[in-house]
Amino acid sequence: MEPAYHIPLSADERRMLGEVVAIQGQIEWSMQATVCRLLNVDGALCRTIMGSTSVEANSTIWVRSIRDKASSEDAKLWAEWAYKEIARLAQGRNDFVHAVYGIPRLDAPGDFLMIGTDGDGDLHFAQSGGLAIRVKNREARPAAEIAAVRAGLAKLSCVIAHINGLLRDDSETNRAWREKLGPPPQPTPPKAGPKKAKAQRPPPQS
Repeated sequence: MEPAYHIPLSADERRMLGEVVAIQGQIEWSMQATVCRLLNVDGALCRTIMGSTSVEANSTIWVRSIRDKASSEDAKLWAEWAYKEIARLAQGRNDFVHAVYGIPRLDAPGDFLMIGTDGDGDLHFAQSGGLAIRVKNREARPAAEIAAVRAGLAKLSCVIAHINGLLRDDSETNRAWREKLGPPPQPTPPKAGPKKAKAQRPPPQS
């Protein structure tokens, strides 16, 4: 059975959108595995600890567990990188998962209309596809950007799997991940503040 409304995406875009959802599941499962290992709890308790629907809450528990419990410096470096990426990619994922891609065109059966917003927020319609309209705020993004979100999530899933390998001290697996991902990103040094002006001595008294 076809859905109620036409989905104006190419076959590749539909495939990548499905992969976005599947890869997100890999990430959440791998993050739970991290917390289970570091906190030494069983799966049921771990799922309770990581049971929030908030990505921010779960990722904070995850990264703090690594900061506090992990002995591998590489794992800690990768975790800091991943923590920033989780927040950025969650927004991108939601923009495409919680979106509408088309509505039927009543005056041209078989055609479709995209829902979009113009400058003042009013709805307008277009005959061409290629836009994802976020349901909650009507903000639009080109469907072509699904590929970048999918690629970002794929790398993130690999990084978290590598972190779990580092925590297990699995040398063979870690060697393969290092070849694929390269060395862990180094922390950005803090920016130096403005130099203080030297105190001016008062002119000598005549």
